[in-house]
Amino acid sequence: MVKMELDFRKAKEGDCRLLFEWANDPVVRRSSFNSVAIEYDDHVRWFNGKLHDASARLLLFYDDEAPAGLARFEKGEAGIEIHFTVAPEYRGRGVGTEIIQIGVEYCKTEWPGEKLVAHVKDDNEASIKIFERAGFINDGYVQFKGGKCLRFSVVLNG
Repeated sequence: MVKMELDFRKAKEGDCRLLFEWANDPVVRRSSFNSVAIEYDDHVRWFNGKLHDASARLLLFYDDEAPAGLARFEKGEAGIEIHFTVAPEYRGRGVGTEIIQIGVEYCKTEWPGEKLVAHVKDDNEASIKIFERAGFINDGYVQFKGGKCLRFSVVLNG
């Protein structure tokens, strides 16, 4: 794996179609807690809601000019939930770990002292490795969205 120098920016309205395509990628659907394909109109409503939600951040990551992935952070009861997607053409290249590491640094300024948590299906080996490499603690199995999964966490200390 070659470490990339990813840049990022907050997502904007023009990113909706790209993120819809990534969300419906078969690999993403399999690792999601809801594997049903997403309808475009539903995605547009969800996306616009997140763009205007003060407790959520959508960060789009780039390798040079090419979109490489997305991280979503949302303040919840257990802390700041993190979700991420790596563009299909960037998988297996260490991009997921870099997205998470940059995202953690970003969140330290947005929500200092909070806990950042991720819920991962136990058969999603790629995400498990990514969170471990990014320094998250495996908190073990928890109930989440009607099923059992692994929870990973890190405290956002400056």
